[in-house]
Amino acid sequence: MAITRDIAVTSAGVNRYLVSWTGRKPGETDSFTADGPGFTMETADMLTLNRDYGLELGEKLYRFLDGDARHFESALREAHDAGNTLVIYFSLDPGVRDWPFELLAREGAFLGLDNLHVVRKVSD
Repeated sequence: MAITRDIAVTSAGVNRYLVSWTGRKPGETDSFTADGPGFTMETADMLTLNRDYGLELGEKLYRFLDGDARHFESALREAHDAGNTLVIYFSLDPGVRDWPFELLAREGAFLGLDNLHVVRKVSD
């Protein structure tokens, strides 16, 4: 059985975002405010053409979503320890819908190659 988490990313000002993680405990949401991951969509378009740059972009996105409390790390560990897949459902503000979350990476490897599924919600 998959471990699921919902992540909502909403604007909280210029280059500031509210990242909310739901799903660890029923009805509980953990949120934090973060600076943007430090790229423009023009840069992202260039980075996806080269694997090394794609990894760099994926690691920036991972750090952006992980936060100081290591939400992403915790969810990945929980899924791994249970021998399950982690499924992340994204709800994204219009300003971040084009961000390439499918490139999520850490420690020099794309996470999509492991037991991670990224699902973009288009409506509730």
